[in-house]
Amino acid sequence: HSLMINRELGSWFFIGGIALNFEYGKTHKTEESLCGTCTLCIDSCPTSAIVEPYILDANRCISYNTIEKKGEIDEQLKEVFGEQIFGCDICQNVCPYNKDVLPNCDAELENEILFQYLKSGNIPHSSNNYKKVFGGTPLMRTAYKKFLSNLS
Repeated sequence: HSLMINRELGSWFFIGGIALNFEYGKTHKTEESLCGTCTLCIDSCPTSAIVEPYILDANRCISYNTIEKKGEIDEQLKEVFGEQIFGCDICQNVCPYNKDVLPNCDAELENEILFQYLKSGNIPHSSNNYKKVFGGTPLMRTAYKKFLSNLS
């Protein structure tokens, strides 16, 4: 899935950096790929966004299209999104290194739960209502108008 993998944490973690005004020694040895011959992420991607090992075509990626992309999503591509409304973790869900670890997110924001919530008629009917319902969550990364577009 082209994400960093840690043997204990899988790929469900955030990375960051620290700026120091002094030299600090290297603490970790860089490892070779942990994937070996596994292609589960490539085989499972509904849009074939992982075009080859470690190479992701963001223009085909559901996460990019439903969160970051400005403008409309290609209709042919949208047809294979299924119930993905905001992001997609299919490639991470099938990764063997993620088998025994929990994602770093709120369970109620997972696509399946979000889809059922919205399907039952709980669609925010204004930008202010959208902010009230999803304020402080990752869904605020996309504007209300984009969110509505993802629903259709």
